[in-house]
Amino acid sequence: MLKLASLCVLALLSTGCAAVTSPANQAMSGIIYSDMVSPGHASGADLGTKSGTSFAESYLGWVARGDAGIHAAATGGGLSTVSHVDYKAFSVLGFYAKLETYAYGN
Repeated sequence: MLKLASLCVLALLSTGCAAVTSPANQAMSGIIYSDMVSPGHASGADLGTKSGTSFAESYLGWVARGDAGIHAAATGGGLSTVSHVDYKAFSVLGFYAKLETYAYGN
């Protein structure tokens, strides 16, 4: 009985729950696989000529790291003004998830 209980606890602890949804559309997410781009925020300004990217990742839902913020994307692309933002969400079976932020502007 102790072996069965230990096996159940081990199985529970080894399951992953890494998932990601884009901030703009949190209602849509695939359980098995997700790879989608969704719109973020936009201003009335021109689209601009520069772009920057930032990202954050999650492993098994246990460890998450990174900076997927708009500021990080703007800084990475050398933007002083941001005209619009898109998000890309990717995940596989709860093992790995990644959220990318794309900032566009000048």
